[in-house]
Amino acid sequence: MILRELATRNFRNLEPERLELHPDANVFVGANGQGKTNLLEAIYFLSTTKSFRTTRVANLFRFDADHLFAEGVAEGDGLRKTLSIGIEAASTRKRELLVNGQKSPLDQYVAQLPVIAYSAARLEIIRGAPDERRRFLDRGIASLRPGYLSALSKYQRTVEQRNALLRAVADGDERESSLAAWDAELASTGAVVAAARAEFAAMLSSEFAKVVAEMRYHVDDLELRYEPSGAFLSDRGSVLSALERLRPRELGAGFTIQGPHRDDLAFSIRGRNAAEVLSSGETKMTVLFLKLARVALYRERAGRKPLFIFDDVDAELDLPVIERLMAFLCRGVQLFASSAKDEVLSRLDLGAHVRIPVAAGRAGTPLLRDLPDEH
Repeated sequence: MILRELATRNFRNLEPERLELHPDANVFVGANGQGKTNLLEAIYFLSTTKSFRTTRVANLFRFDADHLFAEGVAEGDGLRKTLSIGIEAASTRKRELLVNGQKSPLDQYVAQLPVIAYSAARLEIIRGAPDERRRFLDRGIASLRPGYLSALSKYQRTVEQRNALLRAVADGDERESSLAAWDAELASTGAVVAAARAEFAAMLSSEFAKVVAEMRYHVDDLELRYEPSGAFLSDRGSVLSALERLRPRELGAGFTIQGPHRDDLAFSIRGRNAAEVLSSGETKMTVLFLKLARVALYRERAGRKPLFIFDDVDAELDLPVIERLMAFLCRGVQLFASSAKDEVLSRLDLGAHVRIPVAAGRAGTPLLRDLPDEH
């Protein structure tokens, strides 16, 4: 599916309007602070119900607004669908997801319009805490297997309920034997998550190497490796035995010590932590290549082109690198990009696209560029 129209209400500084979008490439141009990134964020929010800039939904609301709304029209495979997401006041965060006016479960909703986002300002995949890398893995898996979100949610609920029981046993309010059923549930749900992450990490590593080679960039010795917490990739008996051995420590701590909720994705260069070796520029390029690897995986596995959000195209990237990136992206994404430097964009071969000026939260008239001769 591709996104043909976007409308928002009370989303950051954006003025309420309906914007028509190009099926291949859309570039938002304008000075900094005018709303270019907010438009990209609105597209990501519409597609995923989340932001690629913040984990706090309250930050997306226009000041003093009591609700937030985004709507889009998607087209593909001969179908036309309307997607919408509404959230009530930031304090309650009550959310409603609709596809063609009908309420939709989260996993079915996010499968409608897969999107991958890159921002040079967000480097947490390499430099951040493990939860950022787990989130990166989970979003990649969910784009290929929408049902994975339900499996992940089931595991997370199991951990929460098991933690509560661990505390109750430690306090003497429950018998220790009552943990057996939750150990079994943890082993079962955790195995599904761990297996999916291990498979995706292996595929991602392979595609990442191909992207780095195509971009002719010098991080070809960087390795990524899935690091599971616990024995959840082993047989069920091994997992249960490991949990039994951990029982005294878990009762003392009051929470589940091992499991996919504590997994990590390690990045290393010749055995050293990549976060400590890579420069700022190299880190930005590495994160970008990881996102391009996700694009390649999605195109190969799903046979469809995803949306790709590229915030600040010209941020510390050499022109030859940008040119190779654009050639890669033009092979099969609907591109949404932003730039404060129109002169940089003028030197790139973007193919047929529109440039949309943005000022004071309002998108101007799209300017059609590079149309084929027959048009």
